[in-house]
Amino acid sequence: MTKTIVIIEDDNSFLGLLEEYLKSEGFNVISENNGENVVDIYKANDIDLFIIDVLLPRKNGFSVVEDLKSVIGDGKLPLIMMSGFYKGFKHKNDAIGNFGAKAYLEKPFDFDADLKTVLLQLFKDDYPTPESESMELDPSELLDSVSSMMIEEDEVPIFAPAPEADSQVYEEESELGRSIFFQEEETISGEFSCDSNDFGKDLFPNILLRLNERKLTGELYLQDLDKGTKKLVYIKDGIPIFVKSTLVSECLGNILVEERLISSKDKEKSLIRMKRTRKPQGLVLREMKCLTLPNLKYGLRKQLEVKLKEIFSWSSFKYQFKQTKELKTPPIIHDTENSFAYTIYSGVTESFHRESAISFYKIHAKNMIKVVFPRKHDFLPDELFYDEVDFLGSLSQGETLLEVVRKNSSDKEGTIKKIMAFYFLGMIKL
Repeated sequence: MTKTIVIIEDDNSFLGLLEEYLKSEGFNVISENNGENVVDIYKANDIDLFIIDVLLPRKNGFSVVEDLKSVIGDGKLPLIMMSGFYKGFKHKNDAIGNFGAKAYLEKPFDFDADLKTVLLQLFKDDYPTPESESMELDPSELLDSVSSMMIEEDEVPIFAPAPEADSQVYEEESELGRSIFFQEEETISGEFSCDSNDFGKDLFPNILLRLNERKLTGELYLQDLDKGTKKLVYIKDGIPIFVKSTLVSECLGNILVEERLISSKDKEKSLIRMKRTRKPQGLVLREMKCLTLPNLKYGLRKQLEVKLKEIFSWSSFKYQFKQTKELKTPPIIHDTENSFAYTIYSGVTESFHRESAISFYKIHAKNMIKVVFPRKHDFLPDELFYDEVDFLGSLSQGETLLEVVRKNSSDKEGTIKKIMAFYFLGMIKL
């Protein structure tokens, strides 16, 4: 049975994002800019949850809650309260202790990490099954949560199904193991789970390395099987150049605010203009004269790096890659200035899931580390810090993984991940 949520929020840009997210999760949504008619809404509909902002025009959120409690009864109101102004322990305690809220969220909050966690606790087995959690890989659903206004439906390719297992294939040896590619249709697909302790071709660093070895151009579609997050990575000549994502936190405006390149107010204004003009957010911010071109380029590069690193943290996912002759990417994109080697290295060392690092250590702990020359991949000058360069050089001393980790006991996990990165890049053997 469909669950209905009422949102009362006077910030139209945030209201639109929240409404879009809840609908994508399978909820029926009723939206209001103020709480004056909230009792009438409750009486006319079967409401399962209210999400109410504290700072509202004409009547504040706490007064709106009191109106509802007078009709529904004390302790029976299904309620989440939120605020971008009233923050801190006192306000949270007030909302939960005195007004019966199930949660108090401080804006801006992450829809997946913060809101969905609360909704899952509230609805449990009655949580809707949204399309975004379907196991079918349907790239037509993939629209960036903030910039979806500028992405046309026909821009997202429909991937052909992967060839059957008995299709003609060939195998090639590499330092990473056996890589399998389809000869006739350059379509690669698979599934990975860190529970399998498999460090073969379906691990994300290895997927990127396989595409890079062949210098393939195309679209890599991925779905996180734990959270339902979907991403579309555009690959040009084996290098990731652009990523579309369903995570609101990864949208350009949020990245620019986090990097302190624009203000939150400018971001909100740009969202309103985006919806009206259907222009990309970066272009809108430039037209608003609140973002320089160098800062826009930096923000786009940072966004690409953030989106890619987040995939490295996935412990269970499906993927499909489809080779294309021409990539349909937005006109304003800037790939990372880092080397491909550093993209792999930083993704593994900064974001890689801990479970696979532990499994890697258990498998290779007693194996001796052997440095490989010549290197297939290498870093640009000054990409690694001096201590990282020294660490890579120290691996030529003929020690086992266990011995190296013991020598660096103050940061065992970090040491293992560095060695994993060098291993994936074919710089060492184990």
